[in-house]
Amino acid sequence: MNYKIIPTSEFIKNLKILKKKYKNIKNDVLELANKLEKKPTIGTDLGNNTFKITRYTSPEV
Repeated sequence: MNYKIIPTSEFIKNLKILKKKYKNIKNDVLELANKLEKKPTIGTDLGNNTFKITRYTSPEV
């Protein structure tokens, strides 16, 4: 099954604000989106095919 991630306008607005403080946030979000497209069941199952990601840590380089 194919999934597509569609960010809300509020999410994009908040991301732009956070980008000032966290320089790598755009790359982190894109990496998370790629992982979610491959395996959409990452996180805690809330039921009804809804999952909550409480914390995401990008891998150390």
